[in-house]
Amino acid sequence: MNQKFFTPGGNGYLYLFFICLLNGCGLMLRPDGINKIDLERVFAPVRTYDCDGDLISEEIREVSAPSKWVRIYSEKDYPSIVSAEVSNSRLPDQGAPMISFSSKRYISLLVHYSNTFVGLQVAQGINELNYSLEHESFLNEENETGTITLDISYKEVHETEVRHYHPASETCVDEIETFLQ
Repeated sequence: MNQKFFTPGGNGYLYLFFICLLNGCGLMLRPDGINKIDLERVFAPVRTYDCDGDLISEEIREVSAPSKWVRIYSEKDYPSIVSAEVSNSRLPDQGAPMISFSSKRYISLLVHYSNTFVGLQVAQGINELNYSLEHESFLNEENETGTITLDISYKEVHETEVRHYHPASETCVDEIETFLQ
């Protein structure tokens, strides 16, 4: 199933811009050849504390998801990409929506090893992404299609360093104020 998404406007555009900016806007995918992508799922011991500083849980958790931002570049020089469809021929029955960030020349999207709410699911080994970019030209809308090949490697890492999670101080203040009312 193709996953269709529209380029966001307004506040959504800014939000995705900052997400993309923090993630480096992704790895540029080459249309010729195979694009190697290493995905890593990281587990670590995690201790969670309440507002009083008391330990409420201690367990092994996933602390880093196996995902990566990637960019698909347009071969055309149009004013903007209006929308895009991307599908993975290896996993054709995906139904999750994708979030992307677009510019004049490329779209950024999240590839993920798991089936998640956002992102395009990939599997270990060769994955072929079929894409269609809808451009807005001065005369009409035009589509550009292509295929990008990904070679996905996946590994799990188990860290031994304990991570400590404390609630945000604002959360604790809200709890105290609610209790006092």
